[in-house]
Amino acid sequence: MGKLPPKRRGRLLLLVMIPFYTSSLMRMYGWIIVFRANGLLDKLLLSLHVIERPLKLLYTYPAVVVGMVYALLPFMMLSVYSSVEKMDWTLVEAARDMGASPSAAFFTVTLPLTMPGLMTGVILSFVPSMGLFFVADILGGNKIVLVGNVIQEQLMKVHDWPFAAALSVILMLMMTVMIALYRRLTGSSEMEGMI
Repeated sequence: MGKLPPKRRGRLLLLVMIPFYTSSLMRMYGWIIVFRANGLLDKLLLSLHVIERPLKLLYTYPAVVVGMVYALLPFMMLSVYSSVEKMDWTLVEAARDMGASPSAAFFTVTLPLTMPGLMTGVILSFVPSMGLFFVADILGGNKIVLVGNVIQEQLMKVHDWPFAAALSVILMLMMTVMIALYRRLTGSSEMEGMI
């Protein structure tokens, strides 16, 4: 997207942003239609003769992972996009002119220049992933437990507020470590790629 003309770039950016116009809860219920037995995915794979009987994907760990990636991918994409858009592409061309292969140019020029946006995307994806307990509830049933599920259960069902608070403090400390790591790796105190 970063190398496309502005008009096409804007359209693709809109496609990335469209899922934010709908409730996350409703989008997760949409994945139930895809993953359930004899759902859209099963019908497609059965019609292509890839599988012989319906898969049991709903209420499994892979279903939760797909739901989390689907919910959090726009955060990562927008951060990396912001970093790639600001990048000076003549440096990549210079590396290629000096004899670097495409992969060498990527690892020596593109990756270091986009590292702040990449790290911002990791942090922006990590923060909501800890609180998306409803994804594990909807797509994983009671089988998959995430930290957010434990905190929610301790608050709402067990009423063990001190333990829930301790888990929340641990998450905040992890977040502080990630931001400190970001500052050390990028040498910047500001989060790049925040749109």
